[in-house]
Amino acid sequence: MSHPRDNSPEALEEFFQSGQDPYKYQTKDHEKRAETYVQLIAQHSGGEFVDRLLDVGCSEGYLTHILSESTNFAIGIDVSETAIKRALKNYEDLVDRGEMDFKCINFLKAGARKKFDVLVMTGVMPFFVDKWDDCLKRIDKLLRKGGLLVMSFVSTGCMTDPWISKLEGKLLERVDSREFTCNSLTHRAHVLRKK
Repeated sequence: MSHPRDNSPEALEEFFQSGQDPYKYQTKDHEKRAETYVQLIAQHSGGEFVDRLLDVGCSEGYLTHILSESTNFAIGIDVSETAIKRALKNYEDLVDRGEMDFKCINFLKAGARKKFDVLVMTGVMPFFVDKWDDCLKRIDKLLRKGGLLVMSFVSTGCMTDPWISKLEGKLLERVDSREFTCNSLTHRAHVLRKK
């Protein structure tokens, strides 16, 4: 199985139960993908160390781990309990030291005592297609003013621009877009700053 059968939490859980690293994140292509996000965050955070980062749809924590290397604290959330258990096991030392954490929670129900400097939402927007207003409210609640939202999509021409145009002007302004290739597919990453 290369992708979940649909966007339901049950399908995602079934997908992760099918095997370790089902998205094949631990590959050279995905390392390049992660490097793109690290570069974008560093460039648009003014080169400052990021205090708090939230990775939405973190899977087994691979990207969260890479991003945590330039943050004081990174947390990954996912609706799959299996994925979160693996992430907690994979990065147990960092979790124990308080540098990272992972929670099994739906983004639309996520809360925080302190807002985040960076939200990373790579490839997860299709899961919110019928809950767009709720997603936008949650972004507003969790991202600090001046904070960065990093998003990416497979560049198919059909979803990328509509998602971004829904965000721009209301709550966020686009500050960068960049294309890269991962697993022979062209992706487009966007960085938006909260007004």
